[in-house]
Amino acid sequence: MVAPWKLKRYGIGLTEMEDQRICIKFCVKNGFKGAEIFWMLQTAYGKAVMSRRRVFEWYKRFKEGREETADNERSGRPSTSTTPEKVDKVLELVHEDRRITVRVPNWPPATSYRRDKVESKKAMKAIPKTDYQRCFADWKKRVPTFFGCCKRPTGRRVFEWYKRFKEGREETADNERFGIPSTSTTPPKVDKVLELVHEDRRITVREVAEEAGISSSIMKDILRVRRLNAVLVSKDLTFDLKNARKETASLNLEATTDDPELLKRVITGNETWIYGFDLETTQQTSEWRFKNEPRPKKARKAPSKVKVLLTVFFDYQGIFHHEFQQQGSTITADSYLGVLRRLREAIRRKRPELWRSKSWILHHDNSPAHTALKSRSSCGTTQPLCSSNPPTIPI
Repeated sequence: MVAPWKLKRYGIGLTEMEDQRICIKFCVKNGFKGAEIFWMLQTAYGKAVMSRRRVFEWYKRFKEGREETADNERSGRPSTSTTPEKVDKVLELVHEDRRITVRVPNWPPATSYRRDKVESKKAMKAIPKTDYQRCFADWKKRVPTFFGCCKRPTGRRVFEWYKRFKEGREETADNERFGIPSTSTTPPKVDKVLELVHEDRRITVREVAEEAGISSSIMKDILRVRRLNAVLVSKDLTFDLKNARKETASLNLEATTDDPELLKRVITGNETWIYGFDLETTQQTSEWRFKNEPRPKKARKAPSKVKVLLTVFFDYQGIFHHEFQQQGSTITADSYLGVLRRLREAIRRKRPELWRSKSWILHHDNSPAHTALKSRSSCGTTQPLCSSNPPTIPI
């Protein structure tokens, strides 16, 4: 039998489900066809009607002589994770908060599962390490050395062939399959499709089919290509800018290779706008809805006009200095010098090891205030080194 609370989740009562099966049985006795029965059930029950697949399943059963309208008894132990009490608990949580996530921090711990897991770990720890090593060594001798670089069979496939040879099979080749051989995925056609894709990355599946005379199965199943949207960046880089980024990246890579502790001495500064409120994303406004409930609505809102600039400095240990810019002021070389003076004081108080060694490296972007002559001269007098930054970093 189907549990009543399972049918209740979908807005279908147990008596309604049995009534529909009785109606199907009555129509089969009177010679109606499956499509006609499904249409009549839709007219009678509306949204609470059984699915088309389920209607045809019961139509076939009654057509073969079945008389009972109840479900068959199922074998196996009963489910303990979908009990009525737990379903009611989940239903209560969803009604309290429509935006609740599947991963709930305050969910009651599965003590039985954890206890079994702990016991399993204890049992595995009790096995000597030499037994594990012997087991893996034996497996490496039998499988990898035999198959080499070839594709190894899955465990399921191994047991299937074990059963076949156990039953007396002698042939090792696959059985002959019925039907005509495939003519749409031949090597020449695959090469043709590959050539078309390399020539035009934005070619459509329909154009490929017209050019090569094949379906889209080569694109998906053989070439494993996907059609992806372009990533939005601030601007396209010129050839000179790309070379500058390459040179800067090479210099940084050489520096980190020569000094593995270099990144621990880097202090990065960045600015970001803090708004009065952030607009909710589509994912954040999604809610749990049942079958007969309407979709949630979201009013169109404009971004917040209240904003303030936040300057943050951090290293590998985390953020250690931040400050907000005054309303109505702009970032200039003079104002940035004041920020650098307060940064030095923060380093002296919160990073004394860097202050004593005078070995920190300031890393910031290439905005006009940061690259001004005053700021660069301050880098040479107030701190040991300012890291170079490539121009125009695309996001």
